Amino acid sequence: MTHEAPWQLAQAVCMRMTQMYPGDVIIGGVYGSTARGTDTAWSNLQMLFIVRDSSPAKGQHFIYRGTAVGYLVIKEVALMETLTTPMLKWPFYMGVLSVLHVLYGDPGQD
Repeated sequence: MTHEAPWQLAQAVCMRMTQMYPGDVIIGGVYGSTARGTDTAWSNLQMLFIVRDSSPAKGQHFIYRGTAVGYLVIKEVALMETLTTPMLKWPFYMGVLSVLHVLYGDPGQD
């Protein structure tokens, strides 16, 4: 895949999530090497979706045309709890949010 292909795939996944869970997705975006612009032909596509607390959305992993794709789904209240209370997941989510390239939602909320 070229650098442009993961972005197109990420936009398609984001659109599908917002269609499957209308009104539930608060923010959807890309993190990792794709967001940093350092992805290679061997890179995976990593995405994060922050959803409303009542959402049934769950994360998934799959292969699309030879590219591993994974997206995390975290409910808004769980993310707020993680970010405001020291715990093991805090560094991970702070790292993801620091490089998250928002494709859907208000970037000021991330």
